[in-house]
Amino acid sequence: AGSDVAHLGNLLLVQHAGGYITAYGNNETLLVKKGDKVTKGQLLARFETTELQARVNERQSSVEAARADLRWAARDRSDKEALAARNIVSQSALDQARATAEQKTSLVSMAEAQLEVARKNLADADVLAPFDGVVGERIANQGESLPIDGKILALLDTSHVEVAAQMPAADVVRMKVGQQALVTLEGFGERGFEAKVTRISPTAQPGSRSILVYVE
Repeated sequence: AGSDVAHLGNLLLVQHAGGYITAYGNNETLLVKKGDKVTKGQLLARFETTELQARVNERQSSVEAARADLRWAARDRSDKEALAARNIVSQSALDQARATAEQKTSLVSMAEAQLEVARKNLADADVLAPFDGVVGERIANQGESLPIDGKILALLDTSHVEVAAQMPAADVVRMKVGQQALVTLEGFGERGFEAKVTRISPTAQPGSRSILVYVE
């Protein structure tokens, strides 16, 4: 579904299963609004990618340069080993060539790791729904500047819902955990939802004789 919200700041947190899926960057577009149903894999938001692509290009250039330095160092090491076998160069010169080649190998590995991080950040510019659910809350407003731990979107997992029902104490005494239940909800007409009692509060609600019974 479309949304009039865009450019909401530097951070998007999608809440699910007691945790967050986090992506960093400039949030270019938020494509959903409160109440929207989403499916797993659906695009929720897209971050501006110009800077992310530039970082990938920069890291790619660094990898190519590091590999070129390694090729030169490897050739120099091979030459020094051949000359050392003929006693034309000193052992210290050979040791230095070997140490340089090892250093260049490490630099290539470092550059490749940085490139992988940059590529992942670019791939994460598209934030996808991790599960089927409903957008429960749009926390940020258009143009709002967010702190580093700011949240703009809460995605609710509707495949597992807990209902807290106030029941008369006289009825609760006949109930037990694990008992099957049929739940009806406002707005769903006479439709009933099969559920199971998971918890029963040990105390009555303040100011009443009702007791909270939890079903899911």
